[in-house]
Amino acid sequence: MQPPGAPADPIVVDGDPVKDIAVLGGEGQGIVLVMKGGEVFKDAL
Repeated sequence: MQPPGAPADPIVVDGDPVKDIAVLGGEGQGIVLVMKGGEVFKDAL
């Protein structure tokens, strides 16, 4: 769990990585949004 006020670098995936870890694999096709330090690095939404 992320403590309140702590920075986060979220990703959004197309699928449920808990049920199918493969959505995080390959060439990143399943990763639709990546943010780091508040900056968007990938946005395929």
